[in-house]
Amino acid sequence: MKKVLLLLLCMIMLCAVSCSREKAVDYSGPLFLAKLDGRWGYIDTTGEFRIKPQFDDALDFSEGLAAVFSEGKWGFVDRSGKFVIKPRFDVAILFSDGLAPVKVGHDWLYVDRSGKQAFPAKFVEASPFTEGLAAVMVKDRWGFIDKSGAFAIEPRYEKPSLFHEGRAMIRKGDKFGFIDKTGKIVVPAQYAEVTAGIFNNGLAAVRTGQRWGFIDLDGKFAIPDIFGDALFFSEGMAAFKMKNKIGYMNKEGRPIVMPTYDQSFVFSDGVAAVKVGKKWGYIDKSGAMVIKPQFDETLAFRKGFAPVRIGHKWTYVDKTGRAIVSPRFESVGAVTDEVLLFMIVGGELK
Repeated sequence: MKKVLLLLLCMIMLCAVSCSREKAVDYSGPLFLAKLDGRWGYIDTTGEFRIKPQFDDALDFSEGLAAVFSEGKWGFVDRSGKFVIKPRFDVAILFSDGLAPVKVGHDWLYVDRSGKQAFPAKFVEASPFTEGLAAVMVKDRWGFIDKSGAFAIEPRYEKPSLFHEGRAMIRKGDKFGFIDKTGKIVVPAQYAEVTAGIFNNGLAAVRTGQRWGFIDLDGKFAIPDIFGDALFFSEGMAAFKMKNKIGYMNKEGRPIVMPTYDQSFVFSDGVAAVKVGKKWGYIDKSGAMVIKPQFDETLAFRKGFAPVRIGHKWTYVDKTGRAIVSPRFESVGAVTDEVLLFMIVGGELK
């Protein structure tokens, strides 16, 4: 009888372990970066760690892999937290189009999902692939390579932006313009500044002198340069500044949300973070406050959740403003989805 009970107990324990592992592996929801007790890990939408805090630094997941820093080197883990590319790089960036730029010693190169070098070429600097091309630096000039490592656009530029909507920003002296994917200049370098260096929703926010407006893909003004500042369009809306207050307009240049706010972010997941006094909340596209100002710091919504700081601790909230767990994280990660990558660069208006 004792042997039978012991056998049953072992079977129950094995089942529990198996179910636990299955739970970790089978989870298909979003994973978010969170830092606890000085280490980075990944939580699910309930605030539970799916990958325990164990890394000295980490980036968000992209194409199913995440770059993490462990024991002095960068490698890549899958969604279970298992290393699929052992830490051996001095720097690593996100995967896009199946390749990731990494740095070894003084050289940048590209690796595939197995960690194998994708092609022999090495560079002084390198960036992620977008729309099939990646900006790389050779000597003191930048060009664009395709996924075979061949130059699609020869190195002749000061540092350009990444391609987005078929355009990449280039710089000539202190002026900015755009090229297409053949390297042809489609917008001459004539603007003093370009928000985030990109076109989005078919328009780019540019500064001429002290005023901002929006040009189309051919470089023609679609919305006149009459604003004190502006963000790029996202989800059909763009933040603009007039008389030191921020509002939002549609693609016809018509104000939808009148200038009211002190700071703001671009729209993402149908809402935008805005600052009223010293606190941040979120509005929808009609301008209605859907999450009242209550946070000390915020980032953009993604996949239905946004990181927020209350006091000195961070958590994530859903679209109702409900925290998935009490604020307890020391920090949260910067998102690295392609569009949100640009938001990090130019997604906040002050």
